[in-house]
Amino acid sequence: MQDDAELNRSFKASFVIHIAFLVAPVVYAVAMVVLNGKGMKPRLDDGLHVVVLAGFAGIVVLLLLMRERLAIRGARSALAQGQGIAESLATSHVIRASMNETVAVLGLGGFLLTANLGVALALVAVGLFALVRGRPIKDEWRSAVTKGRRQR
Repeated sequence: MQDDAELNRSFKASFVIHIAFLVAPVVYAVAMVVLNGKGMKPRLDDGLHVVVLAGFAGIVVLLLLMRERLAIRGARSALAQGQGIAESLATSHVIRASMNETVAVLGLGGFLLTANLGVALALVAVGLFALVRGRPIKDEWRSAVTKGRRQR
């Protein structure tokens, strides 16, 4: 019973955090469209636009490739510190979601530097899609907690 209470508490907290992470890219996209409509000018020289956006795209690829490894490390660290399985799942989820959110933040940063709405919205969309795809699913969490109980 205590494991179920811990699971419910950790899942609810992670779900609320996840909703906040989901709202942010939408706010970024709306802000970019509004700023673009007001004729925002790029902050960088035209020659640097490609370099900056290519650099951001490279960082995005690295983040998305490293995301699972870092989330697993975070979960293992939480378990090593004595947290329960559900809490370690929540830790892993927050790490994963924050890395997905970083992709959207890079899109916003790219727009603020280059005023290139198309590329910036694409990065924000990738971050939003990764967040939607990585949402917490209670049945998966329950099966992970059950599996973890059996392995103890």
